[in-house]
Amino acid sequence: MKLIIVSFVLSSFLWSDDIQRLETIVKEITQLRSDYEACEIALQSKKITIIPSLDEEREKLEKKLQKQEKLLLTQDKKIAYLEKLLQKPKNKTVVVAQVCEEENPFPKLMMKESPKDSLKAPLKVRAMAPTTFHLKVDAMIYDAPDGAKIESWEKETSFTSNKRAKNWIKITGYFIDKKWISSKTNMWIKEEQVLKK
Repeated sequence: MKLIIVSFVLSSFLWSDDIQRLETIVKEITQLRSDYEACEIALQSKKITIIPSLDEEREKLEKKLQKQEKLLLTQDKKIAYLEKLLQKPKNKTVVVAQVCEEENPFPKLMMKESPKDSLKAPLKVRAMAPTTFHLKVDAMIYDAPDGAKIESWEKETSFTSNKRAKNWIKITGYFIDKKWISSKTNMWIKEEQVLKK
């Protein structure tokens, strides 16, 4: 009988530990379920705020991409146009005649120079292959050969030309921030101030 009582007491101790373990496991499982539900709710609220911001960012990036593609197309067109110009050198000679002053209204006065010396022969402008130049020194830009000064350019400024006259080179375009811009006005520079690139 003692054996039965001892076994009953021991089994009650053993069973009590198992029951306590089961109760703690059940408590942990219920706690984990409540944490899981709270995390799901938080995740759903974050999804709602994250997804629209990603869509907006994607739209902004697509707009930037479209702008870059348009810019690239215009650059490609400019490059193709410049390549056509470089492939077809024009061999035309243009004669620029300088305007003579009217006859002297005072014929009795003596002139210091003879009229033959004051009149210059027309300047022959010759075509040449399109070439890129850069300045080897700071230089003045003129509106015509031996004309009026219109600008001053710094050393290493790059430009293009396909015409020359005596020791003058006509500026047909120039580069600003590595972009070629066509010259809208007559611009001339002395040949001694430039180097071919």
